[in-house]
Amino acid sequence: MSASEILKELESLPRPERTSVAKRVLETLCPETKTVERLMRRIENPDIPEDVWRGIEDAEDGRTVEMETALRDQRLSVLLYLDNEAHDFPPLRVREFWDF
Repeated sequence: MSASEILKELESLPRPERTSVAKRVLETLCPETKTVERLMRRIENPDIPEDVWRGIEDAEDGRTVEMETALRDQRLSVLLYLDNEAHDFPPLRVREFWDF
């Protein structure tokens, strides 16, 4: 059976079955299951925005910040920005604040 015949057969399958076949192929090609799981979640839930998926994956990987720390740092960056505005300094961007 040629690749074009396989693709033609895949196109004739219902979406859930195509998804199942795609998952199996990806698992065969990519042994890292986390990557395959994340890709399949996106395929199975196309209505969820990409930034939501990134947030979920950050939390899964432990890349989180305590809310109090985030709020404190946000207030500090706003104060630095306002202080620069009062002295006619160029605005201090949050990225510059984090990169010191």
